[in-house]
Amino acid sequence: DAATGDTLWLSFLFRSNNGSPLANRDYFHVGFDDNPQAQNGTPRVGIGVTTIESTFPPNQPFRFFAKSTISDDTMVFAETEAASVTTYLLVARIAATAGTYDAVDLFLNPSSLSDPGPPAATTSVDSGLTTLTHCFLRTSGLDAGDAYVLDELKIGESYASVVAPPPFELRFDPDAASTLRWSALLETAVLQSSSSLEAESWLPVDGPFTTQGTESVFPVPAETGSRQFYRLWQP
Repeated sequence: DAATGDTLWLSFLFRSNNGSPLANRDYFHVGFDDNPQAQNGTPRVGIGVTTIESTFPPNQPFRFFAKSTISDDTMVFAETEAASVTTYLLVARIAATAGTYDAVDLFLNPSSLSDPGPPAATTSVDSGLTTLTHCFLRTSGLDAGDAYVLDELKIGESYASVVAPPPFELRFDPDAASTLRWSALLETAVLQSSSSLEAESWLPVDGPFTTQGTESVFPVPAETGSRQFYRLWQP
C-alpha cells in the first residue's frame, strides 16, 4: 500500500516480441488503483505503450506513455518510438502533490543508477486517488502471435530501490551481425581488446558504440587475419 503523500516508484524491463506490426493498435499498461476491480477495468495512474491514435487507420507510431485517470486524453507520449525485439527499462514516479495522486513521470532507459534524469513523458492530472493498493497489467488489441515480455518488476519508495546494479558482463551476440553487448547502466565500464591475453596488451576500443534499448552495442570488425580478444574492464 502507498499511503497518501507517499511517492511510489516502479520499474520493469519490457520487450515486445510481436508477430504483427507494433502500430496495429496494440496496448499495454502497468497501472495502479485503490480498487481491486479498477474503474471500468482501467487503473487510473500508470505507464504503458500503445499507438498515439486510437482511430483507424491504425498505423501510427508505437510509443511509451504516462497516464493519469481513465481518460485517454491524459496520455502523454514519449518521443522515442518503441521497437520490436528490443529490451527497454521503464521507470515511473507516481506522486501526490496536492493530496491526491496527480503526477506521473515516465523515465525511459535511464543511464544512471543514482539519478533517473529528465522524464521522457510526464502528466499532471488529478486521479482522485488518495491511496494505491493494487497493481494491474492490462492489454488490449493484441493479435495472434503478439507477446509482451516483462522481467524484474519492482515497486519501491525511491529510485534507488527499484533500479538495481546490472550484472557486470560482456555478451557476444552471433545472430546480430556479430556484436558485443553490455548494460548501458555500466557507466564507467571500458571495452578493451587484445590480440593476446598478456596483462599489458589490453587497449581501449574506440568504437563506434551505439545504444539499443538498455544495452551498449559494438559491432565486431570483420576478420583481420589475427585472433582478437575482448573484455569489459572497470577502472
